[in-house]
Amino acid sequence: LTLRFGTMEANLKRLEEENAGLATEAAALRARLDRVHARLANLPPQPQRNNTKAKTAAPTQSKETPVSRVPANAKQPSSAGSGAGAETTERLYFADTYAFTAEASVVAVAEADGKHVLILDKTVFHPQGGGQPADTGRITGKGWAFEVAHVASRPDGVIEHVGTFDAGGPADTESVVGEKVRLEVDESARRLHARLHSAGHLLDAALVNLGRTDLEPGKGYHFTAGPYVEYIGAVSADDKDSLATAVSAECQRLIDAAIPTVVTEEVDPATGAASRVVNVGGCTCPCGGTHVQNTAEIVAITVTRIKKVKKNVKFSYTVG
Repeated sequence: LTLRFGTMEANLKRLEEENAGLATEAAALRARLDRVHARLANLPPQPQRNNTKAKTAAPTQSKETPVSRVPANAKQPSSAGSGAGAETTERLYFADTYAFTAEASVVAVAEADGKHVLILDKTVFHPQGGGQPADTGRITGKGWAFEVAHVASRPDGVIEHVGTFDAGGPADTESVVGEKVRLEVDESARRLHARLHSAGHLLDAALVNLGRTDLEPGKGYHFTAGPYVEYIGAVSADDKDSLATAVSAECQRLIDAAIPTVVTEEVDPATGAASRVVNVGGCTCPCGGTHVQNTAEIVAITVTRIKKVKKNVKFSYTVG
């Protein structure tokens, strides 16, 4: 009996060790999948491309576009009736971050939560998402004006402009469908949003340059009130202050170098699916937001605090 129990105990110990190893591998795989899902969630919907000309064995293709970097927490208005037959909205800010005005056509109008929703065939208004706030501004038609208070992107790629008509606006809001309108984005807010967003990406580049590749980018919050980037990993309490100083200094070095921002479109030759990729300061990341033309436009970055948040580490920062 002693021998039998000894054998059973040894087998039990072996099984426990194997299960512990499997649990560790499963946890590591789950962390990798969570990071992939987080990055995919930041990408805007992309149209399927006909890529029959591409060779089936060819690697992912990249196509450079002019410089123009989105979790969305704002409540989106109901789209009932507002997007019937609407196609994906063309995002003009992809081509140029500093396109503050444009002309478009009204595709549909609806009411939601006491406000109106305008859907256009194209827009320069960036919707909230990927840690970047929505643009605000004004849409002007024939004898009426519309104040844009919020912008949201639907899963089908249609962008909703949420706001109110000025006093004296159209008696029948449906009458504006089909009209050509002028779009005007709040320029100062757009420029600040682009600087804050690019600054978040530049933190990634600085950490890589400093050899902290153990810290993997997680989520970013690039709003004017308390911007930060969370990284998967850990920073010891003794290293927090010195790392904050080092990252700030490396960011300034990259800013002084005035490194151009590069935006590429990567196409999967097998599926034809396209994704937008942004390179800020030498660090590449899938992104659908707006960015500075070069790092010098950020002016300055200061890491104000490094704080442990659950299993992650949070880098809070400001821009100059």
